[in-house]
Amino acid sequence: MIGMEYGCFFSNNNIITKNNVENNWLGIDLSDSDNNIITNNNVKNNWDGMHLLYSNNNSIYLNNFNNTYNIDTYHSTNYFNSSKPITYQYNGKTFTNYLGNYWSDYIGKDANNDGIGDEPYTIDRDNVDYYPLMQPRK
Repeated sequence: MIGMEYGCFFSNNNIITKNNVENNWLGIDLSDSDNNIITNNNVKNNWDGMHLLYSNNNSIYLNNFNNTYNIDTYHSTNYFNSSKPITYQYNGKTFTNYLGNYWSDYIGKDANNDGIGDEPYTIDRDNVDYYPLMQPRK
């Protein structure tokens, strides 16, 4: 989806995957939506990349967030990494680990050069990406 907001309201148990969301307002908007899987999306906007309002237990990983404000959560608790380790390639080497998301404003380091940031990406006190990606997914 290019040039429009992708919104789910009162939607549960969906898979939102492989979208290109780019516009001047909101990217993926989930309100009162639980138990969804949001993966492999490119979200690039001039404002909020994702809104999570009263939305819980969503699995959000392997997404690229490049926005003014990458994510806004309100009364929501979600998972920002894969539930199982994934085998992947990084700089010509193979690794197996949990994977999170790419965040354009992440400033952490990757001392062991595995493509995963050494420090978590904190969204708020209830939402943390423990395995932030150092480069956008292709």
